[in-house]
Parts: sequence; C-alpha cells; structure tokens
Amino acid sequence: MLENRYMSVKETARYLGIGISKAYQLCKTADFPTLKIGQQILVDKQSLDNTWIPNRQKVSLK
Repeated sequence: MLENRYMSVKETARYLGIGISKAYQLCKTADFPTLKIGQQILVDKQSLDNTWIPNRQKVSLK
C-alpha cells in the first residue's frame, strides 16, 4: 500500500508530537513545507522529513 505524501495539520501535529495550535503556527512560517488547496492546508511529509527536520536539528544544536 502506498503511503500518503501529504498530511493534514492535525496529522502533522501528531507526527511531530506537538499541539495543533503549534502546528498551525509552523504552517504560517515561510520555510515550513505546506501546500494550500482552497481552505485546506496540507504538509508535504517527504520535504518535512528530508529538509525541514534536518535543518531544525542543525539549528537546535548550535
């Protein structure tokens, strides 16, 4: 079975282990990998895993 490439904000919050409010805050930042279709906000899981999370870890370690 194929895994979904995009997650809802609620799924993203659960995936990252954060609250839904914090997930929506992240979606408003320029570097967070989101796609908006109408009113729905989707998060690109592949970009999140391959780019955004590794970049956050580098920043956190400094």
